Amino acid sequence: MLKPAASDAAAATFLSYCGSGFAITARINGLLAIAMKCRYGSLGILYLLYDYTHAGRRKCMADVVSSDYVRARWAYSELLSVGHGHLYLGEGVPELREKVRQKVPFGELGKAEHYLLVDQFDRVRGRYLNRYLIGIASFQLVRWTRDNLAAVHVIPYFVRDVSSLEYLKVTFKQWIEAEPVRPLHQDHAHYAAYGAAPPTQDDPLAVGKYSDLPALLDGYHRAVRFWSRNDPDATLPVYVPFEAKEALHLSDLF
Repeated sequence: MLKPAASDAAAATFLSYCGSGFAITARINGLLAIAMKCRYGSLGILYLLYDYTHAGRRKCMADVVSSDYVRARWAYSELLSVGHGHLYLGEGVPELREKVRQKVPFGELGKAEHYLLVDQFDRVRGRYLNRYLIGIASFQLVRWTRDNLAAVHVIPYFVRDVSSLEYLKVTFKQWIEAEPVRPLHQDHAHYAAYGAAPPTQDDPLAVGKYSDLPALLDGYHRAVRFWSRNDPDATLPVYVPFEAKEALHLSDLF
């Protein structure tokens, strides 16, 4: 165990607030102290270096990416799409489109290509979708179950499929189970379960914020196909807004 610095007095202060069997955390002189009082009344303190605190989250942080990364990957995934692929134009785009045809993974692209894709996303999609990304600096890749998907909200563009009130708050479950109130094309996401899965089937969904509510931005076709499987144990990859947690609790260590 690491020897604490001159923090004993400060530690004693917050240790006095511990109850029997209760644990709290606090930062003292750059260290993270985890204090607990066992059922017999004796006190124990575990000191961890601040850097070690973050090292303990390496697995979590490895799945955290920037907002630009998500937008670039989004653009790359639809360069060949029937609905939006033709909208991506300009120098460098044909070469990227060929890489998609050759099934080159997004992770193998260079930074210059990432910048190009972000610029293309802003030109093609940003005017409508960037509003749902405001304030989101980074995303975390997580696995969602059917229940998680059911609770996320859909954006107004899809709300109008099932309601005349475009800005009504509608969850994915409500949206997919409702009867459309207007004619929809056979290629619409609402009917994705009946069509063949495209090559981008494994790309993560992307979730942003709509009126401070989690809202599905990208991946509606993939989400509908996943939903139609009706498997409560199945999961799918999703990029969700990442919010760093400052406190490290005992559950993070054991």
